[in-house]
Amino acid sequence: MPKIVDHQQKKQQIAAVATQLFIDKGYAGCGMREIAASLGISKTQMYHYFASKEVLFQYCIQGFLDAASGYALQLTPQQTLTEKLHILLDYYDQAIPLFRQELYLVMEYLRSAGNAAQDPLLANYQHSLLQTFMHSLCINSQQAIAVQQQLMGAMLIAVLGQTPLPKAALHSSLMRLLA
Repeated sequence: MPKIVDHQQKKQQIAAVATQLFIDKGYAGCGMREIAASLGISKTQMYHYFASKEVLFQYCIQGFLDAASGYALQLTPQQTLTEKLHILLDYYDQAIPLFRQELYLVMEYLRSAGNAAQDPLLANYQHSLLQTFMHSLCINSQQAIAVQQQLMGAMLIAVLGQTPLPKAALHSSLMRLLA
């Protein structure tokens, strides 16, 4: 009997290994053959799940965005802005290690991709983040940009300085932005 494979689970397994390899060796530093070898599968099997290394990378990046979107789903229209920001800042506390990995991953990709301003993958990622903020916090696009900049800046400080900004200070700053 043929072995039944959960296609989505296999894609996630491949992406988990690929993400770590991209972080460790850089986007340009590893190829589909190396990722396949790490998983004990053939390169042909890799291409069955992902048409190219860029498609695989996009899937890896989407995993980070899905984590943020999962938190956004906990927000409801009935909650006050203060309640929503508390939930968002709980995510901020938990997301710093993920953000560190995401930052390394994107920086490695940029070394290969060239101009970030014209890269469709990064443009789609940016658009998805803004949409998540707009819908989850019920704010307009300008406010979403300001929230994203504030949170990304705070996470970058935490990653580079090893000390996250206090949630209370970040909450106050976001409330001022959205008032």
